[in-house]
Amino acid sequence: MPFAIDPTSKPKRQVRSAARERLDLAIDALTRLEQDEHADVEAIVHDVRKRGKEIRALARLVRPAIGSEFDRCNRLVRDAAKELSPIRDAHALLGTLDDLRSAADDAGDIDLEAVRHRQAERANAATDSLQPGDSRIRHAAELLVSARKGVRR
Repeated sequence: MPFAIDPTSKPKRQVRSAARERLDLAIDALTRLEQDEHADVEAIVHDVRKRGKEIRALARLVRPAIGSEFDRCNRLVRDAAKELSPIRDAHALLGTLDDLRSAADDAGDIDLEAVRHRQAERANAATDSLQPGDSRIRHAAELLVSARKGVRR
């Protein structure tokens, strides 16, 4: 969901709108995750972290104009992503391991298969650990709501 700055419109309004839109998407995703025990945890966590990267990039783009508000926004969004990073990291590691296995000469190596099995268990446990009502979801959402309030400034 890319955004573009229209040079004929007020850039301040467009930047605020883009930031609010991305924050709203991330907050809505966390709300779904908190309320729906059947939600796709991995996909939602990935989406929230991706929105966070977009918001932080946008803040860096306008850093000279927002001054000290940049540090606050950057910290809030970064810390929200950190709440969810163990889930994403476990699945990213599993994906990397799968890529290595497919590139290896002996993809059936029993040692590599055992490592992959243990990592899959860890990834599943990380996903299963994030349940509706989890304090990490709530805290991440609170941080993003605080960042959204700062967008008005």
